[in-house]
Amino acid sequence: MYHLFKNTLSYLFLCLFSTSLCAQPTQLKPTPLGAVVVLSLVQPDGSPAASVALKAVDIYRGKVYAQGISNTQGVVELLLPIGEKYKIDFGDKARNLVVEVPKQPDLVLPITLALTPKPDGKGVFVFSYLHHKYKTPFVGQKVILERLSNGEVFEQLTDDQGNAYFRVPFNEQYRISTLTYSCLDEFKATKQPESSLVNEVLEAYPKTDTTWLACFSPDPTEFEKVIGEETELFPKIIERNPQWSNPAVVVDATGSMGSYLQLVKKWFIMQNKANYPNLQVFFFTDADRIDNPTVIGKTGNIYQCSNCSAASWDQTLRKAQLASGGGSDDENDVEAVLTAISKIPNAGEILLVADSFSGFYDLELASQINRPIRIIFCGANLGIEPEYLDLARQTGSSIHTIEADFTQLNSLLEGQSIRIGNSTFRVSNGKFVVE
Repeated sequence: MYHLFKNTLSYLFLCLFSTSLCAQPTQLKPTPLGAVVVLSLVQPDGSPAASVALKAVDIYRGKVYAQGISNTQGVVELLLPIGEKYKIDFGDKARNLVVEVPKQPDLVLPITLALTPKPDGKGVFVFSYLHHKYKTPFVGQKVILERLSNGEVFEQLTDDQGNAYFRVPFNEQYRISTLTYSCLDEFKATKQPESSLVNEVLEAYPKTDTTWLACFSPDPTEFEKVIGEETELFPKIIERNPQWSNPAVVVDATGSMGSYLQLVKKWFIMQNKANYPNLQVFFFTDADRIDNPTVIGKTGNIYQCSNCSAASWDQTLRKAQLASGGGSDDENDVEAVLTAISKIPNAGEILLVADSFSGFYDLELASQINRPIRIIFCGANLGIEPEYLDLARQTGSSIHTIEADFTQLNSLLEGQSIRIGNSTFRVSNGKFVVE
């Protein structure tokens, strides 16, 4: 976890607008010069903020243009001149927020504002739960603070920006957790100027040191909720590919895989052990550290789980994670695949299971892969690193997501495109680039 470059000032700037009309008709009517701003006020816990009095003040002129009180659903309508910025003043109820009204005639502008309480002797902390590489927000996820002195627990859900807001006592030590990861980090809440917020960023993967591993325990009742529809990832892919048999499974065991590791275990071991009686699993984590520079092809830290059972899975995974260096975002995927091919030459299939948004640095070894592999993407809709497509194209391999199989990447010519997940890729100078 690391600090943002600067603290937020006395207000949190929010410009969460859409130029589309509201689904429900408004009581006020927009004009060529005036927009109907429909504010939906929510408390930090996500509930509607009802009966909140507010006024909209032009930032540059100091003029009050409109005022109102939110209804039982936390909604209030304001008619405001277009092309201006306004301070939404909540008085003593919450910190002031700023909204911007675009210069567009006859505009109905829905805006959701999360209220942040003003300081009352406690510290206001904003934790942003973001994807570790693309910094996209994780929405509606529970973030938990545990006060170490007495075990008191504070819980909040992240908003549509990935932010969770807490108001906790100063000069106390806290542990940060989520439903997917426990013991993400610890911090001390030191007193800050009342006009500022303390901002921290939680990445989508936990630390990989021994302290973290000692308390790593994804909640088995919750991880499927976190992943959502991708709980069906492996059943759907296997159902579409019944020809796969006797696989050797190469699994990215780094922290960014998170709950996906639980899915791999559940599908290949807990539910389908009879179909894979001699299952071979290879965990790789990349052992690079600041004091241990990576040597391509010789990174090591690839752990084999032979005839893998639930118990040996857990034991081997723990060994791999304890050896993880965590020195870079990219991994040694190709080296791990080559290890599996070397040790299990008669495997019916080589399945590479990895999060599609974390890259790898050893593509130059791809020419040593002498057979097609099956690349299974976890989290494809969160982003895809183009080098996975390069790997598939160079080796005649296939890519598999929850929605579809992509088996002809090696037939794409220069300038041709393909859409996978939420991204479109084009072959440019022999490599895939994001369009």
